[in-house]
Amino acid sequence: MSSTRALRRRGTTTCDSKLLRKPSRTSAFSASPLALERNPWFAGLAFLLVLIMVSVKSTTKALHQIIVSALMNGREAECQHERLSTALDSMSHGLCMGDESGKIFVANERMRQFFRLQDDVSGLTIGDLAKAIARAAGMSECETRSFEAVWVSQLDSGTRSTFSETVAGRIYDFRYEPRARGGFVLVVDDVTEARLAALEIERMAHFDPLTGLP
Repeated sequence: MSSTRALRRRGTTTCDSKLLRKPSRTSAFSASPLALERNPWFAGLAFLLVLIMVSVKSTTKALHQIIVSALMNGREAECQHERLSTALDSMSHGLCMGDESGKIFVANERMRQFFRLQDDVSGLTIGDLAKAIARAAGMSECETRSFEAVWVSQLDSGTRSTFSETVAGRIYDFRYEPRARGGFVLVVDDVTEARLAALEIERMAHFDPLTGLP
C-alpha cells in the first residue's frame, strides 16, 4: 500500500511539474515577437517598405498621367493633321510648301490632279517637281529643260513672283511666295477658261462679229 501511494505521489508531482513548465514555454514563445517588434532594425525596415510602397504608387500614378496625356496629344495631333489635309485637298488651287532646304514637305491633291502626278512629291526640290510635271505632260527633253529653267529662275530669286506656263494644253498661273524664315509657298491656278474668254472678248472688240473683219 505504501508503495502504491508513493507511486501516485510521484505521478502527481510529475504532472504538476509538466503543468508548471507549459506556461513558461508559452510565455517564452509569445515574448519573441515582442522582442522583434522592439528591435529598431525591424522598425527601420518597416518604415523603408512603407516609403517604397508610397513611391511606387506615386510613380505609377505619374506614369499613368503621362501615358494618358501622350495618347490625348497624339489623337489631337492626328485630328489636326486630318483637318489640315481635308482643308488643303478641298482647295480649288494647287498648293505645295517647301522648307528652308528647298524641299517640298506638303502638297495637296489638287496639285497632283492638275499635272497628273502619280507619285508623292514630298522631298522633291522645285527643279525636281518641274521635271516630274514635264514628264507627266509628255514634254520632250528640250522642253523639259526649258520648263525647269523657267521655274528655277523664277523661284530661286527669293522674291515674290508670278509666271504663267502652258502644260498639256492648259494654262496655269504660278504664284511663288517666299517665307520670312526660309522656305516657300507655291500656289497654282488653272486659268485656261479665263484666258480663252479674255482672248475671245478681245477678238470681239477688234473684229466685226458678222464679217469677222477688223
